[in-house]
Amino acid sequence: MKGVDLHLEDYMIFGALFFLYATLVTVVIGKSRPLNKFPSRADPSVAVVDGGYGHHMVDLTPGQIQFTLKLTLLTQFWFAAGVGLVKCSICQMLARIFSVVPSFGIAAYTIMGICVGWAVMTCLIGLLICQPIAMNWDPTIPGGHCGKENIAFAIVGVVDLATDLAILILPLPEIKGLQIPLANKIALLCIFGLGTLTMAISAVRMSGIFTIDFADFTFTATPTSIWSVTEIGTAIVVASSPIIRPLFDKVFHSIVSSRQSNRYTFNNSNTTTLRLSTKASGFDRLGGDEAPLNDIERQGGVATITSDPAGVFANSR
Repeated sequence: MKGVDLHLEDYMIFGALFFLYATLVTVVIGKSRPLNKFPSRADPSVAVVDGGYGHHMVDLTPGQIQFTLKLTLLTQFWFAAGVGLVKCSICQMLARIFSVVPSFGIAAYTIMGICVGWAVMTCLIGLLICQPIAMNWDPTIPGGHCGKENIAFAIVGVVDLATDLAILILPLPEIKGLQIPLANKIALLCIFGLGTLTMAISAVRMSGIFTIDFADFTFTATPTSIWSVTEIGTAIVVASSPIIRPLFDKVFHSIVSSRQSNRYTFNNSNTTTLRLSTKASGFDRLGGDEAPLNDIERQGGVATITSDPAGVFANSR
């Protein structure tokens, strides 16, 4: 929309959009070609050219496994950065809107700090859960080991949900106290209530983490990767909803104005047609000012004309 000033939270959304595309591209690249088009496992020329999402690890070459696991690590970074920026954007927007309430700003920036910590924690867990770090993409390293990955990433999901809930609840008391029409208040609650959609997707994604078998990661982690992309995209839409509503209002106003204009044109055309038809019939349509109606009073059943500017009638009893 023209004439709209950009704020810090808008630039955060632009950054989140970049990480959404990065996550999407990474997941798409990680999706391999059909198995019947894979080169032979024994072919030494096979390198990191095909991903393996959607296929069992036993059916993939070592190069494909390593390539897919490296992409998975990148996806975790993109996901944490994208979702973290969206959360921070919403907190920044709320802090700006309700800046007249100092305690609200403190609460908003506290939640923002927790969101930043969550994003950093997600990246560190993805990077350091396996030792040495190369164990993340090469499970055959002698002496390497990984922690309890299902539990670690489930904790990431729980904190993700908790921050979403905190952001959802944060503006409710202030919205409730606003002196605005009830319809507008309900509209605001619905806009901020869209955050429940992101929470639902996050919950589905977290439930999928418990079903991941890291011994067959390329096959069992595919749904979670898809839900990761979905969560970032949905979060961006939800964060942008306060700006989308004025756009909807503008479009709706244009539609209503267009219909009213068409109705006005239709009425004018009917009036013109009526005038033409009276002329064609030999009759003249009297104007409103040519013969003004006179007020009539009744006294004792006799009508008395109280106004006769032309002097045609005389007052009578």
